Amino acid sequence: MSGRDWLHPNPPNIFLPSLRQLRVFGVTGEIYSGLLLAIIAPPLEGLSLRTPMFSDLCRLLTAYSGAPSSPKFPRLESVVMDGGEFDVRTWQQWFSLFPNIKEITVFDSPVKDLVIIGLLSGEISSHNSSLLPGFIPCPRLEKLTVLLNYQGSAVLANAAKRRLEQGYPLRKIRVGIHSDLDEDEDEEISRTLQEFVLQVELFREAEPWPTGLRHIDEDDS
Repeated sequence: MSGRDWLHPNPPNIFLPSLRQLRVFGVTGEIYSGLLLAIIAPPLEGLSLRTPMFSDLCRLLTAYSGAPSSPKFPRLESVVMDGGEFDVRTWQQWFSLFPNIKEITVFDSPVKDLVIIGLLSGEISSHNSSLLPGFIPCPRLEKLTVLLNYQGSAVLANAAKRRLEQGYPLRKIRVGIHSDLDEDEDEEISRTLQEFVLQVELFREAEPWPTGLRHIDEDDS
């Protein structure tokens, strides 16, 4: 396929009937949308995107807006977003695109991750007229991985509490924390979250993708 194919409103289909895990990185612009629109992979279970922008995914989100009954990847359960620039409305569209998600990982700045956490709790939608009233995305979500500073743990605990009260409890939360935090602060973060979540795990270095990778990819920068 040429570069122009990725930019076409209806790019040629790429049939990958055995694809279960997909990672997209090292591309820019609408190639993200073109690639994801082109790939036909019903068994896809995991998707990882690195540093996408809203404009990069606009065509994909528009193509599937208002069609929750026919998700792009019906078996997709895990999404990893490594960086990127989304506003709240875009995150809502993104989460709506994959209604069966059970696991979300977001590697971004702690400040940006707080916005995502607020949306997953349903709290932002109750104060933002551009979002669906009472919208709590990803009703099947069980596991959430985010980066947070020490102050952000209270926001995350509130999100877990709200989901629990609404009948959408989280089973496990993984929190990437700064290396400067001491043992007492680590314990306080865990204790705050464990009131509303069965499992809490703190980490200081994100694992490679896919899990268990044994070599360094020099092109992954």
